[in-house]
Amino acid sequence: MLTHSTAPHETEPRTPTRRVRFGLSGKLLLLTLVFVTAAELAIFVPTMANFRISWLSDRVAAARTAALVLDAAPEETIPPDLTRQLLANVGAQLVVVKAQDTRRLLAMSDMPPTIDQHLDMREITPWHAVWDGLAGALVYISLHLLFVRPMRRLTERMSAYREAPEDASRIITPSGRGDEIGIAEEALAELQRELSHTLTQKSRLAALGLAVSKINHDLRNLLASAQLISDRLVSLPDPAVQRFAPKLVAALDRAIAYCEQTLSYGRAQEPLPDRRDVDLGALFDEVRDMLGLHPGAEGDVDWVVTLDRPLTADADPDQLFRVILNLSRNSLQALEGRKPRPAGRDQIRVAARRHDHRVEIEISDTGPGIPPARRDRLFSAFQASARAGGTGLGLPIAEELVRAHGGEIRLLDRPGGATFLITIPDRAQEARPRGQRLRAG
Repeated sequence: MLTHSTAPHETEPRTPTRRVRFGLSGKLLLLTLVFVTAAELAIFVPTMANFRISWLSDRVAAARTAALVLDAAPEETIPPDLTRQLLANVGAQLVVVKAQDTRRLLAMSDMPPTIDQHLDMREITPWHAVWDGLAGALVYISLHLLFVRPMRRLTERMSAYREAPEDASRIITPSGRGDEIGIAEEALAELQRELSHTLTQKSRLAALGLAVSKINHDLRNLLASAQLISDRLVSLPDPAVQRFAPKLVAALDRAIAYCEQTLSYGRAQEPLPDRRDVDLGALFDEVRDMLGLHPGAEGDVDWVVTLDRPLTADADPDQLFRVILNLSRNSLQALEGRKPRPAGRDQIRVAARRHDHRVEIEISDTGPGIPPARRDRLFSAFQASARAGGTGLGLPIAEELVRAHGGEIRLLDRPGGATFLITIPDRAQEARPRGQRLRAG
């Protein structure tokens, strides 16, 4: 059994938030690493090459100086300590002079060789500053293209939409990004679509209210004139007139009451129910006659009522009449409007039963049923009408009236047409006396 909530406006399921696979923070970190590394590589490679050349040139110059000193001195006249100090200052392990095809060893260190490297970072060349500026420019351009420009576009679209929210062409088109900005664009687009739909609906409701307020006065006067004529018909001795005149008078009375309320659904709430014991059998017959389904009437729809015994409900008779009439009229319109028409006669079935301190009324038909796509907004105003020209107010009005009685109305999941179940509980102060009467019976 499928149970529909009786809330006047159902909350639509929210779209699941898309998880960020690679967000803005990750992109910022990656860009920083890429450009800083690229800038450092662009600086480091030329610097190392220049340093290597300079270092080798200095070593060669120092070795040349040491070779000149050692070569000019007579052999074995330079003390060993001075030779070691000279080699240490030069940074060489030995000094060899090559002349033509011969080599002559001038000095040699007796200490094990050591390797040492010194790099002075205090010296900054102009090229270093140029590369740093280039890296900063690349970072700025990347941040502008990836973050600043999309946010500026988002802000401009929001400002443009604010000027004319009813214009659907001003709704932002998501760029399809996979980060937080892309998610913000999709959420903003969904919000703008919902807001535009709501504003359009509110404008139509305002126009409808204005139209109803204009025709209400004149229509009420016309109905009052028709009521006077119907009162005169009651005095005619014709049996047919005597049979139908009271029903005509009752229908006109209800129509005048509805006009005085000026589209009762547009009010903040319906009047509180004037509850009393209502004969359901008589009420069902009145609805049948209002729909033109009395025995012998033309048409292919039969009115079938199932009551275990004479049954009463603790309800407002006018409001309960409106509930049954709205549901039954919807069934009749669905049966008469479907194409192609099936062979045989259709039925509108009404059944009522009592369970403890509540009355259950079931209204069903042999029509095509309610499509699943319309069930989510079945009880929302101006949303559930499946008939061309329908207002979509019948079910919302019925749901509001039933809820005012403390009851509920549900769509049952059954094959072969639509089936509604109405549950109306007794008033709390009368529950015990009614229960005692039932047990006594």
